[in-house]
Amino acid sequence: MKEQVENAIRDIDADDWEQLCSDILRADGHDVKPTATGSGGDGGKDALISRGGRDGIAHYTTRKKSRTKSKLKKDADKAAAHDRDYDVFVFMTNQKIGGAVVDDLVDDHREEYGWELKIWHRETVRNFLMGSEPELAASHLGVDPRASYLDGKQQIDDYHEDCIQNIATRDQLDIPLADGPVLTLHLLPNGHDTVRYVDTPSELPLPPIYGKDKGVDQVQIGDAVYSVSDRLSYMGDTSQEQPGYTRLDEHGRFEAAGTSPFMQDSRTGEVVLSGEHMEVDLARTLKGALRCLKTLEVSPPVYLYVTVQDVKDVQLQSSKGNSPMGGGGFGTDSYAPPAVEVSSFDNSAPELLREPVNRIWTKARWNNGSPFYNDDGWTPPRGV
Repeated sequence: MKEQVENAIRDIDADDWEQLCSDILRADGHDVKPTATGSGGDGGKDALISRGGRDGIAHYTTRKKSRTKSKLKKDADKAAAHDRDYDVFVFMTNQKIGGAVVDDLVDDHREEYGWELKIWHRETVRNFLMGSEPELAASHLGVDPRASYLDGKQQIDDYHEDCIQNIATRDQLDIPLADGPVLTLHLLPNGHDTVRYVDTPSELPLPPIYGKDKGVDQVQIGDAVYSVSDRLSYMGDTSQEQPGYTRLDEHGRFEAAGTSPFMQDSRTGEVVLSGEHMEVDLARTLKGALRCLKTLEVSPPVYLYVTVQDVKDVQLQSSKGNSPMGGGGFGTDSYAPPAVEVSSFDNSAPELLREPVNRIWTKARWNNGSPFYNDDGWTPPRGV
């Protein structure tokens, strides 16, 4: 399906491309006003755009030859000569442009013209259509990506269940994970089984270390890159058991698994889940993961899952708030609150986590949910 959508973008005619581009920008939240100028010989057309108080101009082109840089330069010079100033310059082409080239062009335009350059090329358009706007692909390209995942959410739930099972049994894990209870976080894009966001794993951004919002080093295994939570990654040794790891693959799927929030109670010697460490680890890891997906230009919706495993006899403890009812404890081996639909990677990580985290606290018999959330938002636990 991915190839069918991409080929349809490559072969689209100029008029259909202009209509598709305008609809994509509208779906992306822009107000779009096509200009009076018609299509040129290369299918070029302008539109005035605005979003969030920022004004811009968009240029659409279907050049069949790879002279994208010169075309972009020509259109940018034309826009710079207008009587009005622009905050954003959007260039949409059905050509394919490499990520490194895009980065260089963005820097050059910021320096020369003072505006933000946003480039939509064949792959970014394909990913957007397959990820969040399949109906646009169906109406403008005659190819319906929904045919490959009509039961998309159920398919994502099934994939998540497979991931959880592999972690529970420590089966098929590239990074050996320490034994014991586990806290996991998954971000799974819609259509994740059909869309690849990079050509090779080496192009993937550095995922955060588990419990942190930034990474230090990464290890490439198969179609994914990993960050592990200690300095073994510096030595390239990932054969030893780890207290946690994160994984990001070519399909935009993010997985984090950690045993470190589970600690030994100094009084009883039993393993307990530290509520403070759980919340901080999740918030930091999610913040870094969202940044990675934004860098990859993954198209929402993305589904967020938080799961605790092997916790039947584990108590959730905290130094803040009321004591749990009946001594606490989950009373079940595994618990996964309903997935949260992420519609924007600019959303606050703690706010995205509010519902699943509160459900985990109440599942562990804390009457009022997390003691770190209130109507004003999230208060980070101290001393973590």
